[in-house]
Amino acid sequence: AEFDLHVDYYRAHPSAARLWLAGRLSEAVTDFVHRRMQTLSERIYTLLTERGIIPTDTDPRGVLLAVELADRAMELAYRGRDDFDDAMLAAGRMAVSAYVESLDLARA
Repeated sequence: AEFDLHVDYYRAHPSAARLWLAGRLSEAVTDFVHRRMQTLSERIYTLLTERGIIPTDTDPRGVLLAVELADRAMELAYRGRDDFDDAMLAAGRMAVSAYVESLDLARA
């Protein structure tokens, strides 16, 4: 759901997609992206643990990696385009889902 939320936002705001997915050219932008990925990961981790979707002893680095993988998949699906490559997005969703399932993050 988080993956689709971001894709929908980027499609509704193409200038944000260009800046976020194709504008990582300076150290300042890259640093901002890394901080944003950490913040997003922490928010998702907290949400999942508070709702009992994942155990509280789940390593938060697994959630961070899932967030980063999803971001890279979106970046790759957008690279050199004005819109996303839907087949690449589908492959990215599948890859992130397979990773999360391998960690058993979804166990209650």
